[in-house]
Amino acid sequence: MGMKISKYLRKKMVEEMRYALEKMKEENDERKKLYYYSGIYGVIPRVFNFEYDPQLVFTYQVISNTYNNFNTRLSLVAQGDTTTSLVDNVFDKLYTYTSQLVDKIEQEEDNVYGLLQKIAVLGFTATGNGYYLYKKGIIQI
Repeated sequence: MGMKISKYLRKKMVEEMRYALEKMKEENDERKKLYYYSGIYGVIPRVFNFEYDPQLVFTYQVISNTYNNFNTRLSLVAQGDTTTSLVDNVFDKLYTYTSQLVDKIEQEEDNVYGLLQKIAVLGFTATGNGYYLYKKGIIQI
């Protein structure tokens, strides 16, 4: 089953996502990693402008929200806020989970919600409350 989008658009979307992931993995700078991560959610609305699928919209919402949380935290850190930071190896986990998500999309699998949940939790750790819960040991990534 999976997302109900044509093979052509699925292929194009997956190619774009894999390119963004490849560039993200090559980067050492967190801001640049995040820039390439934005390509993951950036391609999705282009697809649902032609072929709407609720699962694709949900995927977009999770990934764009995660991007926004990381972007906000990195911007605050750049401005000198030392209250919280990003958790260790968060971009490695983000790459892994997103890569697994793209694999599932490519293979037309329905069970993407577990990976979307993991991605959402990673994004949540970039918020004040999420970071607090991570430090407290309640959130484990």
